[in-house]
Amino acid sequence: MRYFGLVALAALALAPSMAAAQQSGSPMGDIQDMNRLATRGTMNQWAATRPSQTGGLSPETMGWLADQTQRQIFAPVDAATLSKEIDASLADDIKRVARDQDVKPRDLSRALLLKVMMDAKWSIERELKAAKQSNDPDTAKIEARLDQAEANRKAAVQMQTQKSTQIALD
Repeated sequence: MRYFGLVALAALALAPSMAAAQQSGSPMGDIQDMNRLATRGTMNQWAATRPSQTGGLSPETMGWLADQTQRQIFAPVDAATLSKEIDASLADDIKRVARDQDVKPRDLSRALLLKVMMDAKWSIERELKAAKQSNDPDTAKIEARLDQAEANRKAAVQMQTQKSTQIALD
């Protein structure tokens, strides 16, 4: 107990100098910055390994979403049409996962819509980058698909709620 009292007293005595050290760029400030960085890295690692809220979808649903992403890459459709297709084709699985995750089915279906649109856009961006590096003559066609994919992604973003955006970015 006596040792604890001495440590507490030392901490109180050093508190003002620690605050000044942070502002002056002294080694004490650097140590505290390193501690913050190390703690933040640990939290990011935890966030990266925890299960996603869409992780409970069936393999059939995941396959259907992968097929829709491929369709969006090569022949993009508007966000409203894809949203209706998601609601019609995946209703049972979405309801089951939404109940398990304690979210609204509409939020989950909107999150899936946004995921498909974002994945399609990123894939087209990679394709365009590769085409530009290889001097592909079809670069203009790829750019047109990218423009359409970006417009679809923006439309999907407009349809999102705060919760569905959180699920999609999870």
